[in-house]
Amino acid sequence: MDIEGYCRRELKKGISEEEILTEISSLILKIKFNSDKDNKDNKDNIDNIDKAKLLAEAVLEEVKKTNRNIDNKFLNDLLNFPKSNVSMGEIGVGSRGKGDFFVHEKICSIASHNISGKFNNVVVGAKEHDDAGIVCIGENGKDKENEKKENEKFIVVSVDGTHSRLSEYPFIAGFHVARASLRDIYVKGAKPVALLDDLHLADDGDVGRLFDFVAGISVVSELADVPLVAGSTLRIGGDMVIGERMVSCVGAVGIINDANFIKARKNVRVGDKILMTGGAGGGTIATTAIYSGNFDVVPETMNISFIKACKILHEKNLLHKTNAMLDVTNGGIRGDAYEVLNLLNAEKDRDKEKIINIIEILNNDYEEFFYPSKEPFNVLISTILSQRTKDERTKQAAENLFKFISKPEDVLKCKIDKIENAIKGVNFYKTKAKRIAGISKILIERYNSKVPDNEYDLLKLNGVGRKTANCVLTFGFNRQAIPVDTHVHRISNRLGIMNTENPAETENELKKILPKDYWKTINYIFVQHGQNVCLPRNPQCMWCKIKEYCGHSLKEDGLKKNVSIKFYGPKIKNLINKKVYNMLKNLNIDYLGVSLDSLMLFVPPENCGEIIKILRNAGIEIDEIGEVIESKREGKILLTDENNNEKAIEPLFRESAYTKIKKVVGEQAPGKFEEMKKNVDKAYQDALKKKEEILKFIAPAGI
Repeated sequence: MDIEGYCRRELKKGISEEEILTEISSLILKIKFNSDKDNKDNKDNIDNIDKAKLLAEAVLEEVKKTNRNIDNKFLNDLLNFPKSNVSMGEIGVGSRGKGDFFVHEKICSIASHNISGKFNNVVVGAKEHDDAGIVCIGENGKDKENEKKENEKFIVVSVDGTHSRLSEYPFIAGFHVARASLRDIYVKGAKPVALLDDLHLADDGDVGRLFDFVAGISVVSELADVPLVAGSTLRIGGDMVIGERMVSCVGAVGIINDANFIKARKNVRVGDKILMTGGAGGGTIATTAIYSGNFDVVPETMNISFIKACKILHEKNLLHKTNAMLDVTNGGIRGDAYEVLNLLNAEKDRDKEKIINIIEILNNDYEEFFYPSKEPFNVLISTILSQRTKDERTKQAAENLFKFISKPEDVLKCKIDKIENAIKGVNFYKTKAKRIAGISKILIERYNSKVPDNEYDLLKLNGVGRKTANCVLTFGFNRQAIPVDTHVHRISNRLGIMNTENPAETENELKKILPKDYWKTINYIFVQHGQNVCLPRNPQCMWCKIKEYCGHSLKEDGLKKNVSIKFYGPKIKNLINKKVYNMLKNLNIDYLGVSLDSLMLFVPPENCGEIIKILRNAGIEIDEIGEVIESKREGKILLTDENNNEKAIEPLFRESAYTKIKKVVGEQAPGKFEEMKKNVDKAYQDALKKKEEILKFIAPAGI
């Protein structure tokens, strides 16, 4: 019970100090002294009543002092955290679903927001959302550009929190959290070298819990041959929290001696087969078993099969035959697959940087399209003239034509051959002359001689496609749009930024990754670059300023693959411990959304047979349970059933409700989820600003 937090809330609500003191005293008596204010016959209890009152008064006094107004803005900002008005429970932090992933994305963004630019030795950092972090060190303890790769070493670190519901079962909590932390080290391809713990027990917790918890960690330490070397023990909230609740974590450190052994999630490749070892679950399954009365399932979770499998991969020199590894924990198979796909989608962030760099490089070489004026009719006609025609010819034709026309009525007063002669330099000039006349007639008859200011009506005009319509909206009406023609489509795909089949798809993908400030620019730059350098056939790569960004110039296919992950449901079921599976089934708990303590490997097809054979010979259950496939559309997680029927699955707002109280809380997103995300994002932005301000205060001359 957080009596400090309770006191703060009551004061904010305007509750009188007398009422607050009475309530806090009562809580302290009940929880801390296991008594109540009505029991006045016992001297010890009378002493406890007096002590509870003194404690309550001290709490109130301290809280009131912190509630003073601070005139100094810097101090005020320093001592107050950015408010989101969204609680942990509301948005599902720790519940391994969409709400949790959203918040952790913000946390990782703050952690990786490197203002000083010093951390160039991070191989796998917070922004990857991986199981563990990896930094590169050289002989002198830091990465050197001129250092030989054979001298590179990598330190891998992880930390895992104890399952919150195992506070009453410290040994089981210690065992499972230690094993989980080691799993995170192993799946990065590292050999663990040390464990450390951080144990927090509330003020009224029995000291015996400390010993039981560390004993649980020590069992894993002995079995895995990894020493527990350091730790800390503190009270939760000091004197301000009463009760017996325990919270804790265990960290692990590992070493990788060869960069080829790094098995980060970002190494997953299209075509990989997915192998998985058998699993009986960890803290989540143990919690489910205990709180549903299935105590016989708990011993099934007490094993080191996962660690054994990883050791075999090291000993048999199989690590280099896998691309990536992970443990099935973060929201189960469904959650882990979601995070892998998100990481592969994070390529879009790199694409964003890539395409912005490209635009900035080419921007000095190409000027905005020539339009005699930015009047919408002028832009419309000029864009029609430019179709399949080089800019210099378009410019000359437009100048000739606009000497005697400025509005639709002018066009209809002219003979068609006069228009043809004026625009003779452009391709298909006779067709375009008729098109200009036809469009002018429609504008007069249907739109009061005005060019429509929306895509729907523009596309009704003969000869106006999406590219022309977007040019009119962009250059004539100053609207946000991306005009995409064959050049923009071709170059975007050739660079490897996307893999789309037509300009419309390219437009949609560009809108996802390109900041709006660049929407107008990309068209005229890519069109001119496509006409002069990046030709449809025989592109002039030797003269291209952006060839370092281009897959085509590197003799690659240059196509970005959209990725889906496909799982075979029946094979996954067969790998789950039978007692565990039956318990989950009987309790109506989705096995795809809970931690299974299984090792998942992403392996090139040609290596699967060898890995499966060696692990099975060592007594490890393992099978091929899925594959990473190329998709034409946005990537999805797919699941096939016994009849080979396929469906798309995705994480819930809160992953599988594996206890009764979680079922009451629910798995679905609240109606105000989008609003909560906006509020959380605002708090995140405020936290970043605060970080920058404090850095400037401490080191005004720079770091």
